[in-house]
Amino acid sequence: MKIEYRVVKGSQATRPAEIDTTSSPSTVYLRKDIKRITEVDEQGEETYLWQYEEAELTPEEYKLYLAETENMTTQLLMQQINDLAATQEMTDVTAEIYHEEQMQLLNDIQADIILGGEN
Repeated sequence: MKIEYRVVKGSQATRPAEIDTTSSPSTVYLRKDIKRITEVDEQGEETYLWQYEEAELTPEEYKLYLAETENMTTQLLMQQINDLAATQEMTDVTAEIYHEEQMQLLNDIQADIILGGEN
């Protein structure tokens, strides 16, 4: 689903919600990059506005958007889990190699001590 945003300015008293499912029975508003701006008119009067990118979806489109977002989130989490498992496996292999090297070093030292005691 391709969502198209457009830049909007609003005069709301409070920061607009990123997801608005209540102000219209037929439209769900998705907003991002919400920021407070100041505009100065020709008389030098300042007006405080909200500027944001907004997309308008029907309730049905919004349900599809939620399903796609949930699916993408699940895929991202699964990838992170797989990455962590691979990292853990590499850590385990590295620890095993390190342990083997340490054991070999101890065996070599022990052999040197035994051989040194025989001379």
